[in-house]
Amino acid sequence: MSLGGLTAIRLGAVAPELVDELVVIDVTPSALQRHAEMTADQRGTVALMHGEREFPSFQAMLDVTTAAAPHREVKALRRGVFHNSRRLDNGNWTWRYDAIRSFPDFASLWDDVDALSAPITLVRGGNSGFVSDEDVAELARRATHFRGAHVVADSGHSVQSDQPRALVDILRGVLGRR
Repeated sequence: MSLGGLTAIRLGAVAPELVDELVVIDVTPSALQRHAEMTADQRGTVALMHGEREFPSFQAMLDVTTAAAPHREVKALRRGVFHNSRRLDNGNWTWRYDAIRSFPDFASLWDDVDALSAPITLVRGGNSGFVSDEDVAELARRATHFRGAHVVADSGHSVQSDQPRALVDILRGVLGRR
């Protein structure tokens, strides 16, 4: 999803011999535009990348994450926070990922979509605002081998976390055709 999907689009354009097929999850090159149009609540846990970097405790970090994703089980969020955080020497907690304070403009990746030789399928979170209907239409228009878009009900941007079984079913259906 997100940066991984955009990276896969780029890789498919510049090194097509490495990419047999693409399935991108809730992202298109219009990601920055959609991101700018959303509130922090609509961005969910993605908004945390622009938030606090240090927390006095693991629980404080989990509380912020739970507030950003109230529809997800605390048990699953706890596991995600645990694997994406680390304790600092001073006892505080921080995220393992690098802070993204500003996003690059991904719009140039639409040219990479034009260059894709591999089939591409889009999976959208039904409750996510990260991909618009216009983005799907643009992807269909520009990708020579566009296989379609699947919308996963009751899922936000993190389809793999919100509806993992539904995503696996889609992936099996798409990749099982090969």
